[in-house]
Amino acid sequence: MAFHFTLEAVLRLWKSRERFERLRLEALTAKIWRLRREIEGVERASKEDRRSVATLLSEGMTASQLQFASLCADGHRQFRILLEKQVSDLMKEHGAQSRIFEHARRQREIFESVRDRKLEVYRAAEARESQEQMDELFLARRMSTQSE
Repeated sequence: MAFHFTLEAVLRLWKSRERFERLRLEALTAKIWRLRREIEGVERASKEDRRSVATLLSEGMTASQLQFASLCADGHRQFRILLEKQVSDLMKEHGAQSRIFEHARRQREIFESVRDRKLEVYRAAEARESQEQMDELFLARRMSTQSE
């Protein structure tokens, strides 16, 4: 008789759940990295704007140009603050998702270890039964050779 693990459906459920939670965790990680790259882009743009303003200041700049440059710098700063807030929120969500993923992973490991132990017991019983059959066959042959 083939090995049958009665909790196989539950194990498949936890494997599926672990895979789903891992994908959610990876998606959050990708969002965080995308936002960090965007922050770096904003910082580069801000530095470039500051260099341009410095060059224009040395050449002469109108008040409206200076005011526009100031508004651009404020916009960069505010956008960076917004992005950093989003990263912070995503980091919190990532931590929570990480805990959910770890729980699903532990549950899967628990059911796999139960299945592995049951499989060991099954294999030991199969080996014992096979040995008993070989012993009986040996004794039957021995008895038949002695009776002749």
